[in-house]
Amino acid sequence: MSKNNRNKKVRPVQETQENKPTLDIGNYIIEVISEGQVLKKIAVANSEINITKLSGGGLAVDLK
Repeated sequence: MSKNNRNKKVRPVQETQENKPTLDIGNYIIEVISEGQVLKKIAVANSEINITKLSGGGLAVDLK
């Protein structure tokens, strides 16, 4: 252990559960729109859709 970590106290934290909107399993066409422009359009079949809002503005991320 390094010198800096010896005296640090670790507190347990409560587990939090994200309450994100979910669309039931189905077929969807999803459009991502910013300032009136379609940024991305995707079709999904037999899928459940979870929506998570990121903090800050102007950030677009593709996640796998």
